[in-house]
Amino acid sequence: MADVTAAPVGVAASGGVSEIDPLGPGPVTGALPPGAPPRWQRLLWDRLARHPRPALVVALLVAWAVGAAVAAAVLEPTPSCTSTAVMLIDDPYSLATAGDTGQLLKLDELRYEYASLASTSVIAGPVARQLQVPVGAVLGAVSVDVPSEALLLDVTAAASGPRRAQRLAATEADELTRYVSQQEAGAGVPATDRFSLTVVDAAPLGGRGARPWAKAATDGIAAAAVAGLAGFVLAQLVRHRRLPA
Repeated sequence: MADVTAAPVGVAASGGVSEIDPLGPGPVTGALPPGAPPRWQRLLWDRLARHPRPALVVALLVAWAVGAAVAAAVLEPTPSCTSTAVMLIDDPYSLATAGDTGQLLKLDELRYEYASLASTSVIAGPVARQLQVPVGAVLGAVSVDVPSEALLLDVTAAASGPRRAQRLAATEADELTRYVSQQEAGAGVPATDRFSLTVVDAAPLGGRGARPWAKAATDGIAAAAVAGLAGFVLAQLVRHRRLPA
C-alpha cells in the first residue's frame, strides 16, 4: 500500500492545487468596518456624552446670561423720545388763480426738495448753533418725512428726553420756515407770488418710543441657544480632556 503524506494546511498538495483553510484567521483585530466614523469623531462624541449633567448646568447659566444681555441691549432706548412738527407748504394766491394743476405739482416737488435739504448742514448748521450742539448730532437726530396726503412735511426729532426732542423738532421747523422766506425775498419774488412753509401742528412734548419687544425676544433666544451650545461643548471638553485616547 502506498504511503500517503498529508500536506500542511495552506501548502499546495500533490497536483499543484493550493487549498486555503476555511477556518483560518479572520479580520485583523481592531480594524474598522466600512463606513465607520473616523477616530477623532468617536473620541469627540465619547467626551461629549460622558456625565453631561454638570456641563448642562454650565450651559444653562451661560445661555441665560448671554440671552439676557443681548435682549437688554436691543431694548436699550437710545434715544428714547421723539417729537414731530407738522409743516405745510402753501401758495394760496397762485393755487386760487391757477387754471390747472401745475402749481400744485410744483409745490409737491418743492416739499421733497426741502425735505432733502433738511438733511444737510444748510439747515442743520443754524439749528446746531442755536441749540449749541454739534452739527452731526442734529443730522443724526432729525428726519423729515413727506406723507402722501396734502402738502405736508413731518419734521421728527429724537432725543434722550421729551423736552430736548420737542425743542429740536421745533427749532428745525422754524429754520426751514426762515430759510424759505429768505430765499423767496432774496430772489425778488413778489409777495403775492411767494410760497410759504409754515408749522400747522407744533411739536408736542416728546413721547417715549416703542421698544422692540419682539426683536429683543428673538435675538435673545438665538444668542442664548448659540452660547448654551458652545458652553456645553467647551465644558465637556475641558472636564474630560484627559480621557484615554
